[in-house]
Amino acid sequence: MSEHITVLTPVWWGSVPAVLKGFLDRALIIEWAFSYQENGRPEGLLHGRTGRLIVTSDSPRWYLPFVGDSTVKQIKGRTMEFCGIKPVTVTRFADVRNATDAKRAGWLEQSRALGEVDAGARTQTKVATPA
Repeated sequence: MSEHITVLTPVWWGSVPAVLKGFLDRALIIEWAFSYQENGRPEGLLHGRTGRLIVTSDSPRWYLPFVGDSTVKQIKGRTMEFCGIKPVTVTRFADVRNATDAKRAGWLEQSRALGEVDAGARTQTKVATPA
């Protein structure tokens, strides 16, 4: 299992594409990604891992936090952190439909650089994984 998890998703109608939702529903199963304690409280079983969420959107950057940023809340908080992946860093690329080719190329380069940084951070500071 990876020590760092990156999820890249567009915002579609305030959520994620169905194929990503279906993947998460099937991959993050009980007793593997999370469990419930005797008192009923959930416990993330993927602790010791870090994450990054990269979100693309056609909306302007100011709009999503204004209306609730539901995709970030869903994937970062209610999925990744629920399963014990912390911290989760969020990167947003907004107003995609109006972006120039140069702007999109810059986003790809930024994503590549973030991947290198995230990989380097993980190899330099090992986080203990559960037994």
